[in-house]
Amino acid sequence: MCLASKKRTRFFPSGERSALGLSRLESLPLFQGIGFHFFLLAVTDQNYLLLLLLLLCMYKQYHQYQIVGRRVPTEQEPAPQVYRMKLWALDATRARSKFWYFLSRLRKVKKANGQIIACNEIFEKDDTTVKNYGVWIRYQSRVGFHNAYKEYRETTMNAAVDALYTEMASRHRVRAHALQIIKIAEVANEDVRRDNTRQFLADDVSFPVVRKTLRHDSKSQKTTFKYQRPNFAIL
Repeated sequence: MCLASKKRTRFFPSGERSALGLSRLESLPLFQGIGFHFFLLAVTDQNYLLLLLLLLCMYKQYHQYQIVGRRVPTEQEPAPQVYRMKLWALDATRARSKFWYFLSRLRKVKKANGQIIACNEIFEKDDTTVKNYGVWIRYQSRVGFHNAYKEYRETTMNAAVDALYTEMASRHRVRAHALQIIKIAEVANEDVRRDNTRQFLADDVSFPVVRKTLRHDSKSQKTTFKYQRPNFAIL
């Protein structure tokens, strides 16, 4: 047994690793690699909460990419057909891998006899306004394949895709590789289907103030410490 495996066994026995959720984190694509295992060597039972917080900060978001590819030109076919595909992935490397995955099933073109012409990330012009997004998906569960439609209220399309993967993993136990996005589009307020999304579309929508913070009247009165305890009540 190597030194790394001995330290992992000493710090995290099988029971403790499952209790901390580290075995489930290792199965994620983000943490698969030798770097994550060496990172566990410096972790003890006392600071495992700090580890989970750091892992959340390292969480990668999905980005939209446009991949353009074709078959390698030959003498028999000097100008082959060019294919363009828009998809979501954690990085450009996974985006190119998804491109070959779908193209090999749609056309008789695979990575061995094909080439990628361009790989560009797509950015949205307006990322500060909340919009309604409808997502048509196809996923594989433990009993078969299903088609579904989801709606999300987010500021960007990438945030809606992140919410989609999070919801499908939590509610339906769907793995990321078993989920395929067929179509995603912005939905107008009058075309919203789900009640959970429709409840936020009213003009007079309001939210309760769950935490009221006592602030100073002016900047000159701002102090780090107060001489007496503030006395106020929330009605």
